[in-house]
Amino acid sequence: TPDFTGDFDQRMAQLKKIIGRKKGWTIIGSSLGGLMGTVFTCQKPTHVRKLILLAPALMKDPFGSYLALEPVSVPAVVVHGTADDVVPLDEAREYAERFFTDLKYIVVDDGHRLQEAFKELNWEANISIEQPWLSDIQPITLLELGEWIKARLGLRTIRVVGDLTSVCKRIA
Repeated sequence: TPDFTGDFDQRMAQLKKIIGRKKGWTIIGSSLGGLMGTVFTCQKPTHVRKLILLAPALMKDPFGSYLALEPVSVPAVVVHGTADDVVPLDEAREYAERFFTDLKYIVVDDGHRLQEAFKELNWEANISIEQPWLSDIQPITLLELGEWIKARLGLRTIRVVGDLTSVCKRIA
């Protein structure tokens, strides 16, 4: 997993360098990484096979300047908690519905880190893989999810994880 550093533009430049011209990526983005995955996917939809967003930082303040994006038809799954005290659920959902024409929005009873939801969600169904031999695999962390997709399914994946709280403090 890459360790993204710097401001948002620097992080996006790092992501673009990693992905390069390769296509068929499944991007998994959490918090600020969800915003990064969204921006990248809307800018380069032909590079992305599927987008999985976990409590994505899709919010006007302080990221409004990055949210002037055109809708795309890339399949996207968003998981967001009703008790998220970092990213407002309603605002993030409104942006997601605006950006993704093929969207599955899953609302769970959990906080920003989605620790409980990770244990309970059916990841096989959420990444649209029809393989009966995968039914016993239940990843419980973002690292395990990315590694599971990569190892078991042979897909190109990149996890984009961001510490939204520290980034917001730097911007403010």
